[in-house]
Amino acid sequence: MEPAYLPNVARPMVKIGNMIIFTLLCLFFGLVTPFSYFTLIINSAIFGLLAQAQIKKLLLKYKIAVWSLLGLGYSTIYFFQTDYQKLVIGLVVFSLFYWLSHRLYSNLNQLVLIVFFCLFIGLFGIALIDGVQLRAQLAQDISPPFMTDMQAYQNSLNLYKKTGDYYRSFAVSLQGLGVNYGTDQYAGEIWGWKQPLIFTLWKMIPGKAAGVQWLAVMAFGLILLAAYKITRIFLSPQQALISPFLIWPYLHYPLVEMTLLQVEWWALVFFFLGFMAYLLKRYWLTGIVFALCLAVRELFAIPILGLVIIQILRKRFKSALSLSLPTILVFLPYYYFYHLKNVFQYEAFDLLSGETLRSGALSKWELVRTTLAYNSWSYGSWIIRPFLVLLVINSIGLLFLIILKKKRWQFLSLLTVFLLFFLFSFMLNMMDTWHDYWGIYYIPMLLLTTPVVFHYFDTNALRIFKF
Repeated sequence: MEPAYLPNVARPMVKIGNMIIFTLLCLFFGLVTPFSYFTLIINSAIFGLLAQAQIKKLLLKYKIAVWSLLGLGYSTIYFFQTDYQKLVIGLVVFSLFYWLSHRLYSNLNQLVLIVFFCLFIGLFGIALIDGVQLRAQLAQDISPPFMTDMQAYQNSLNLYKKTGDYYRSFAVSLQGLGVNYGTDQYAGEIWGWKQPLIFTLWKMIPGKAAGVQWLAVMAFGLILLAAYKITRIFLSPQQALISPFLIWPYLHYPLVEMTLLQVEWWALVFFFLGFMAYLLKRYWLTGIVFALCLAVRELFAIPILGLVIIQILRKRFKSALSLSLPTILVFLPYYYFYHLKNVFQYEAFDLLSGETLRSGALSKWELVRTTLAYNSWSYGSWIIRPFLVLLVINSIGLLFLIILKKKRWQFLSLLTVFLLFFLFSFMLNMMDTWHDYWGIYYIPMLLLTTPVVFHYFDTNALRIFKF
C-alpha cells in the first residue's frame, strides 16, 4: 500500500517506480555468465518469468516500458562479454518468457513449480553439459604428487572405498600433495584434516568419485528450496523466487570444476536447511542439522554461534539451549574423542597454538577481498564486483531495518549469517593466500538476503524521505 501522504496522481507512478527498481536491481544480479547456450537459455527464461511475475498487474503500456528497460539492461551486461549470437538468443528467450509466461500458469503455486522446474533442469543440465570434463576427472585413478587439495581429496575417497580406513587414506593423500610429497609432512593445521562424515556419504555412491557430481545436483537443489522457503517468510511467492534465482549461478562453478570436493559446498547445504528451520522456530531440528553442518565443516560454527547469541539476547534461553544441545552432547564429544584422537595418530597439535588454527595466517584486506571475487565470474555483472556491492548495500539495509521494523531479530539473523564470518575472517587473522574459496561461507547467504533488503529498504526509504 502506498503511503497516505502521497497525492493520488503520484501513487501509481511511485508504485511502478518501486517495482521497476526492485526488478532491475534484484534480477540483474542473477544473470549468469553464458558459459554455454544451455546455461544462457535457462537463465534468460527464468529472468523473463520472474520479471513478468513482478509487474503482472500493471497496464500494458507500463509492461512495455519495463520490458524495454530490462532488455536495455540485459544487452548492456552481455554486450562486451559474449558474442552477438548468444546476446540475440538470450534476448529472444527473455522476451518470449516475459510476454508469454501468463499462458504458462494461472496462479502463484504454478509459477513456483515452473520456476523450480527450470532451476532443477538447469542444475542437471550444467552437470550433464558443462560438467563433462569434471566428470571425466572424477572418474580417473590418480597418483601423487597432487597439485591441489581437491586431487588429494579425490585420492582419499578412492582409497577409502578400497580400504575402509578413512584416516589412513586421508593421511596418505596429504603426504602426496606437492608441498609434502617425499616428506613425512601432513596438513600442518587442524582445519586441514577433514572430518569423515561427507566422505562416508560419498563412499556410499557406487563406482568412482564421478557419482559425487550427481549427488551434488540433488544437494544443491535443497539449497535452492531452502532459499525460497526462507525468503518466503518475508516476501510474496513471486518475490521470494528471486533468492534461488540469485544463488543458482553461484552453484554453476562447483558442478563443473574440482572445487566440488571442497567440503564447504556440502556443509553449506546443511547450513541452509538449518537456517530455514531456525527462522521457522523449529529449534530442536535446527540444532540437529547445525550439528551435522559442523560435522562436515567446523568453521560454520561462527554464524551458528551468532544465531545462538541472538536467542540469548532475546532472553529465549530455552531456544538457545535447543540450538546448542545437539552440538554440546553429540558433536563436541565426537570431535574431541573420535576425530582428534584419530588425527593425533598422524600429526600432533597444540590446540592452543595459533599455528594449529591457521598456519601462515595473514590479515590483509587484499586477501579477504578475494573471497568477494571468488566465483563472481559466474555472474554476468562480474565487472562491477557484485558481491562487494551487495555486501555494502545489504549490511546497511539490514541495519536500517533492524532499527525500523518490528521483526528485528529476524533481520538481525539475516545480517548475522553473512556479515559475521566476513568480519571474523578479516579481523582475527584467519586467512592466508589460498583461501579465496572461503567466500562459500557467506556469499550464498548474502545473495539470499538481497531480495528482502531491496524490498523492505525501498518501502521504508519512501516513507522516510517522503519521495
